[in-house]
Amino acid sequence: MTSKYLKSPFNINLDNLETVPYLIKMIERAVEELNGSDYYCELDVNCEHNFGNYASGYRVFLKNKQEDISLYVYTGIIYSYKKDPAGLFTEVDRNNNKKYFNQIDENIKSNSYYTISQKEDGFLKLFNSDYERYIKSDNEVQYNQLIKFINHCFKAFLKPLDTLG
Repeated sequence: MTSKYLKSPFNINLDNLETVPYLIKMIERAVEELNGSDYYCELDVNCEHNFGNYASGYRVFLKNKQEDISLYVYTGIIYSYKKDPAGLFTEVDRNNNKKYFNQIDENIKSNSYYTISQKEDGFLKLFNSDYERYIKSDNEVQYNQLIKFINHCFKAFLKPLDTLG
């Protein structure tokens, strides 16, 4: 049986966060579907930082195909008025990726699927460029855009490390 969370679209705003579970289920499904495509990825469902005051999503173990490069990234949504910008994002941080962060941060390439944010020292965030356009679409359009976004972000984090593997 398909979860009701995969049948309903999400619409995130500061006045109404009731659809966050729909987005979370879509992220779970997307990461599971992307695993093994061009890289390996697995949700860290036990991470205490998955759901916080400013964001909801998941920490993800991300490895290149050769499995000699491992990253610990986050994908989800920032919805607090205290964070700018807000929206769908995927990030890599220095603290959890000491070995590779600087190379990624200095060599990340632009892409039409995301906007690069390096506002916070030690954090590289990629925000979904089409969020406003498809946020009120039906669930299949949202899911297809979400999976493309996550895929492009994961590839963007791994690409600057190609020569290291």
